[in-house]
Amino acid sequence: MVLKIFKEQVVILIALLGLSAFFLMAETSITTLWPWKVCFLCLKIDGSYN
Repeated sequence: MVLKIFKEQVVILIALLGLSAFFLMAETSITTLWPWKVCFLCLKIDGSYN
């Protein structure tokens, strides 16, 4: 019983750590871009740059 709960918690923990790593990677890749590249991506997505 206890091992089943522990295994479920480990699976959830690994999933959350993976999700966290994905968003950290995305944030790092966006913040290390040159400003002109960020502007280009904004214009490409919705046509406006604020």
